[in-house]
Amino acid sequence: MIRADDPADRALRQLFLAQLRKGHAEVEGQRRVEIFAKGKAATNLIIVALDDEVFRTLFRARAVLAGLTTDARSMEVFSNSTVADRATWFDLLKALGFEDIVISDGATWSHLVVLR
Repeated sequence: MIRADDPADRALRQLFLAQLRKGHAEVEGQRRVEIFAKGKAATNLIIVALDDEVFRTLFRARAVLAGLTTDARSMEVFSNSTVADRATWFDLLKALGFEDIVISDGATWSHLVVLR
């Protein structure tokens, strides 16, 4: 569980992403996005589409992020949190200590979101 007096570290961020990826693989069979952390402390999140349809429109990209919010809210790391029911994907990542997110269609565009 995320608590203010227990800051997230690299290991917790990596565990969170491993659980997220495992859940997606079980549900979808084949992942449509790849999600991973970069940087010495794993504080830079990267989300890349693996096919041309996932982020074909802005609305699809936003839908993926909304879906990730739902997925993350059900994970053990947040299940007992008092903010899980109203936190967004960005809020949850900030609580885990991520500093930024790069979202890309893997071919023509990328977008940087700085978490403050």
